Amino acid sequence: FPYTTLFRSSYNVNEPVNLASTSSFSTKLGLDGVAKNYTIVTALGAPNSVTAADLQGMNGNLALNYVLGADIDAATTLAGTGFTPIGTAATPFSGTFDGLGHEINNLIINRPLLHDVGLFGVAGSASVIRNVTMSNISVSGGNGVNGSNATTYSDGGDGSDGGNVGGLAGSNFGTINNSHVSGVLLGGKGGDGGNGGEGHYEYKNGNGGDGGNGGNVGGLVGLNNGNINNSTSLSVTIVGGDGGAGGDSGN
Repeated sequence: FPYTTLFRSSYNVNEPVNLASTSSFSTKLGLDGVAKNYTIVTALGAPNSVTAADLQGMNGNLALNYVLGADIDAATTLAGTGFTPIGTAATPFSGTFDGLGHEINNLIINRPLLHDVGLFGVAGSASVIRNVTMSNISVSGGNGVNGSNATTYSDGGDGSDGGNVGGLAGSNFGTINNSHVSGVLLGGKGGDGGNGGEGHYEYKNGNGGDGGNGGNVGGLVGLNNGNINNSTSLSVTIVGGDGGAGGDSGN
């Protein structure tokens, strides 16, 4: 009697899988699948780390596959600016990040001038993020740049649009599965328009520039152009996403 066996291409981890950083971890889909090896992360890492061996150091190799081997308390992130988001629009994260049911606590990010802000700044189209929980986080960023003020009888510059701010990812183009966020998110304000220049002799007064649009701010992700499954943001207070004020006309 012929039969077909179907193997699941994804999985959810309900209980944390604890691993030492010196251990090894790999997955394989079916008996004939190719083994997928992971780097085990058990520590936050130093500010601006690029070791590819800790959470902050994942910026050192954005194409690797990573798993959390333990819960991570991120309360010691750099004062002032905090954690550096993983991946940017120019160089997005393109690997796999599997939390294995672990939790990242007390993450602080304060990057008001960055456009994509979250644990992952930009998760690229090939990326997979799954099985991770983030709690008690504070993430701020994504403010637009104010328009320039005019000098004489010319118009003020327009403010730029706010950016993308999310707890797990500022911008997601990949796949997020079985992940959850709780905390506070701030940011995404559009830049204010510049003031118009004052009229000079026969010339008219300049107009104030337009304020930028507010950014995308969300508990889980700011901007989503990917796939999100079985993932939630709970008890999240969002402050931001406002447009910038227009500039004043010249006097």
